[in-house]
Amino acid sequence: MTIPGGANALLLASIAEESGYKIERSLRFNSADSANLSRTFSSSGNRSTWTLSWWMKLGKLSGNRGLFGMPGTSSSSPQFYSRIGSDHKLYVYEYNTSGTYQFIKKTDAVLRDPSAWYHCVFQFDSTQSTAEDGFKIYINGTRVTSWATNNLTNYSQNYQGAWNSNANTGVHVIGRSDDYFDGYMAEIHFVDGTALAPTDFGEYDDDNNWNPKEFSGTYGTNGFFLNFSDNSSKAALGTDSSGNSNTFTVNNLAVAAGPLNSSRGTNYDDDSATYTEYGTVSQATGQTLPMSNPSHYEGAAMRVNTGGFKVVTTNSATTDFFMACWVKFDSLANGYQMGVDLQGSYKYFEVRSNGTVKVRHTGGGSTDSSAGTLSSNTWTHIALSRSGGTLRAFVNGTIACSTTAGVSGDTISANEEFNFFGQSGTLYNMPGYLLDPVVYIGAGRSTNYTAPTAPLITSAGAVNDVAGMSSSNRYYASPLISVGDGIEGFDSMIDTPTNYTASPNNGGNYCTLNPLDTIVSLTNGNLETNTSSGWQSTRATFGMSSGKWYWETQNKQTAAAILGISGNSAPMTSGLIFGSNANPAWAWAGANRYFNGSSAGTGLSNHSATDIVMYALDVDAGKLWFGRNGTWYDSSWGSTGNPATGANATVSGLSTTETWRPAASFFNGAAVFNFGQRSFAHTPPTGFKSLCTTNLPDPTIADGSAAFDTLTYTGNATTGTSITGLNHSPDLLWIKSRSSTQWHYLVDTVRGVTKNVASNDTYPEETRTNRLLSFDSNGFTIGNNNTVNENNQGFVAWSWKAGTSTANNTDGTITTSVRVSPTNGFSIATYTGNGNANQTLGHGLNAAPSFVLIKDRTSSQNWAVLHTSAGTLGTLDGGTNYKLLELNAGAAARDASYNTIWHPTSTTVKIGEGASSAHWTNKNGDDYVMFSWAPVDQYSSFGAYVGNGSADGPFIYTGFRVRYLLQKRTDSSGSWAIKDAAREPYNVVDTRLYADGTNSDMQQTSFHEVDFLSNGFKVRSPGGGEDNANNATFVYAAFAEHPFKTARAR
Repeated sequence: MTIPGGANALLLASIAEESGYKIERSLRFNSADSANLSRTFSSSGNRSTWTLSWWMKLGKLSGNRGLFGMPGTSSSSPQFYSRIGSDHKLYVYEYNTSGTYQFIKKTDAVLRDPSAWYHCVFQFDSTQSTAEDGFKIYINGTRVTSWATNNLTNYSQNYQGAWNSNANTGVHVIGRSDDYFDGYMAEIHFVDGTALAPTDFGEYDDDNNWNPKEFSGTYGTNGFFLNFSDNSSKAALGTDSSGNSNTFTVNNLAVAAGPLNSSRGTNYDDDSATYTEYGTVSQATGQTLPMSNPSHYEGAAMRVNTGGFKVVTTNSATTDFFMACWVKFDSLANGYQMGVDLQGSYKYFEVRSNGTVKVRHTGGGSTDSSAGTLSSNTWTHIALSRSGGTLRAFVNGTIACSTTAGVSGDTISANEEFNFFGQSGTLYNMPGYLLDPVVYIGAGRSTNYTAPTAPLITSAGAVNDVAGMSSSNRYYASPLISVGDGIEGFDSMIDTPTNYTASPNNGGNYCTLNPLDTIVSLTNGNLETNTSSGWQSTRATFGMSSGKWYWETQNKQTAAAILGISGNSAPMTSGLIFGSNANPAWAWAGANRYFNGSSAGTGLSNHSATDIVMYALDVDAGKLWFGRNGTWYDSSWGSTGNPATGANATVSGLSTTETWRPAASFFNGAAVFNFGQRSFAHTPPTGFKSLCTTNLPDPTIADGSAAFDTLTYTGNATTGTSITGLNHSPDLLWIKSRSSTQWHYLVDTVRGVTKNVASNDTYPEETRTNRLLSFDSNGFTIGNNNTVNENNQGFVAWSWKAGTSTANNTDGTITTSVRVSPTNGFSIATYTGNGNANQTLGHGLNAAPSFVLIKDRTSSQNWAVLHTSAGTLGTLDGGTNYKLLELNAGAAARDASYNTIWHPTSTTVKIGEGASSAHWTNKNGDDYVMFSWAPVDQYSSFGAYVGNGSADGPFIYTGFRVRYLLQKRTDSSGSWAIKDAAREPYNVVDTRLYADGTNSDMQQTSFHEVDFLSNGFKVRSPGGGEDNANNATFVYAAFAEHPFKTARAR
């Protein structure tokens, strides 16, 4: 078993014994870096039968993003490409030797969910006589059968495909086709010679989640298995674990590589110098470094066995110099040297076996220090400097010894070699560790200095100059690879499709910034923002409604960056999420803080490009702490904050019912975020967790279909037809014809199978014996009536589970007969009105409902709808009253002059009849039915959003993968639109029925579009008045397929 962790594979981590298969690491591909893996197949494998399986999580959501390819060398070469296109659809296409398409497939489904993982399988089997069976694509275990393009004109049985061929030099690439992938990949299997099913690589668990499983088959000659578990070096990332040794070359990807790695970024050295290793020098990871073990170094230093490292300068003639580094010797022996060769005369710092050091000029003399200056196995900062006519050796900033003999007259010219232990070969080498070598030319030092407490290279790529030296003519190197806080230079992550526990950070699906809820461009796996232009903002993919959470950020430069948390309900307007309209939102920019739209000074400095900003959020206590570089701040911005004990929070009194998300606003600035997919710079306070799905609370409803489910069926006009496929026995069943203009049909277990009402009309309850015949354990049985069973017509059924028995409830002033499931947040109640004002109805939910439907069963009357996000009307008896909606009509939300005053509590709903003679909820002697829903974390959500009139509409976080969505405009008229995953199993979801109408399925491309996502939904309608009119307010009710904790990308 490999050891996962936030830093590297060598980090000792204790993994708890758990059931189930674990994917412990992923590899991040940044398209801007042209990151990819490549391998030249030395011979062709089976070109007619093979299988490719992989997991992926998307990064950027623009442009073409290559997945796998075998690029040809000319238009007449066989070529294979697969990618996610700029239209977000999955493409597979192949050119034959004539330069024309052999076949091309493009899915109808769009893949643009960046918050969770997809599992994909390509199955190629040209031995199949049916072209459609020759190339199959599966997403999350389900075969794709709907295509935007499906050109198989040139497909022929037993066709020899380009993939798995050694033609065109046989180069196969991963993370690239004609463009580069952007995002994360994990667990890539290629099986040569066998057409396998997705069930060979994954399986459904008891809650109907699609999960990876261990592959037990064989791989064939060219087969490979890349699990990215070995990140001990850059090259190790391409290791084949199939047993075939079909290892890939790693291109423009990185681990915490040493400065001699060929992929070292240019920002970590002076490009006018040459950096060379000699002898045996390698990367050493998992080290406890000096300088408070900076996180962006990822525990990496240079390991020197026999050899060293040299910097060859190019500057013009000068005399003085200063060279320094951190060292840790395995043992002490005579002869270890650090120095420079000037005109054949070597000046050096030499280590002696008794712990003394010597400074020497080979053309003059030498001087020894006193005994005991150095120790083995201890990090020590050493330096050698010439200043004027004196050569000095420093140990931890203190002059250990010096000499003037032979020093005068030397000059430093171009191509001088500054050697860090050894002399350009295997002479005078040190066994041990080397870190942060730096050379300054043109100036020296003659006095003691303070040994550095900060790393030479900051996490943003700047340099902390040593000993007060000037940056002019400076040459340096570092274990880093590219600019940033180490995330950019560290592509091996514990962001994976499986939840598992480990130390220091658990693995699983990790939080990133959300490109669907952002007004700034993102990069590096959505963990970094690009420099903004004006005010731009972003929010994260995770919402936190309970628990204790910790994360970190770092600015990429000293510029305006306001970083903190945003409530789910806070709008993102004019690019600024922490502006005057931002409520609730809490953020800190260093010198200023922005709390709920108001700003004030803190007396602190702005965040610099080297600062690590820390966040500790305790949702249950309503507290937030801001910190920087290990110091936690209190409400007065003193340094007494203590998240571990809960004392002295920076912010107290946060709403404990709000869902909070990490967020940021920038003005010409940018930052890098770390949610725990790599090691933190600072140890999180006790009890605070990283932002991954493993740490999300276990949901009370692990499979949404146990509480809400939906299915489609085709009518046959036959009495006694059994409709199966629901994951529960229905308590509320709502049926609508998809093919004709039949009325809606609502029936429930409290009123009985023969009693139905219709959402689209005021008509009272009907008694019909030929519609629903029975509620069954996994469905229902229907009669031959056209409302539910018209021959050859399509139908959809929506079903909710309310409980197991019906009982009287006397919590209110009117007794109700209630069937309720507090766990599911749903109750069905019937009652008889008494005509009195301000009556209360018991619902049994033990929580205040957010969505209530009431219908008069006796008289023809409107449906009364309470939605707690539709607008308020003041208070009643200390509680909030809400505006009234009508389910059977598209009118805007009504004010208090209409019929009903709503005041929901954890036990009752208060109703009142206004001045109108119409009685929607309490006519004396009339019978009523009431359906009530309270929100359940990770299962149901009832809220509001403001439209923007754009195809890039609002993103709404729900905390679950959406299966059902009801939308209604409230500031003006608009229909109740119903969308679901049974009718639209893939995105885009643009088929709708209206609760207040009798229309059949309506589909209007590019106008009423929504994406259902693993953590919410994204409105895609460019100007649709029904769901995204600019500045219009909409309410919604949503129910889950799966909680975000276990959801797959959709």
